[in-house]
Amino acid sequence: MKSFRKNKIKLGFLILLINNNLNIKSYSTGPKYTH
Repeated sequence: MKSFRKNKIKLGFLILLINNNLNIKSYSTGPKYTH
């Protein structure tokens, strides 16, 4: 149960990290296309 909880936290952190990277990419490429 403890290990499952740890894995869940790791997975959530990974998803957060990926979402953050996607947001940064879309933010950096967005203005270039609009201008």
